Amino acid sequence: MKTIGDEVFFSAPTADAACRIGTAVCQAAGEDPLLPPARGAVGVGLATPREGDYFGPLVNLLARLVKVGAPGELVVTEAAAEELSLVEWSLRPLEQTELRGIEGPVRAFVAEPRITPA
Repeated sequence: MKTIGDEVFFSAPTADAACRIGTAVCQAAGEDPLLPPARGAVGVGLATPREGDYFGPLVNLLARLVKVGAPGELVVTEAAAEELSLVEWSLRPLEQTELRGIEGPVRAFVAEPRITPA
């Protein structure tokens, strides 16, 4: 995990794990009276690690995609959505959007944990 100002970047072994972490971060920020609501973005793919940071097209995409979601929302790329367990997550499609520096319209979804009976 790396903090960048008021942002946090992390990598995870699966899209499900990344969404669980992202959801927990958004929930914790939402429950804290001093913090503004958080929003997140999850994608899957290659990123180049260097000196504690990550670089590459996926990182650029996520940096822009995070701004598409509303406060408290977790936005996932189409590739991440394809890997998510639909038993654990529900997906709400967003309108395709153009993002600065990203070629073509981007298809993304809001991922929300499904509530399972105890």
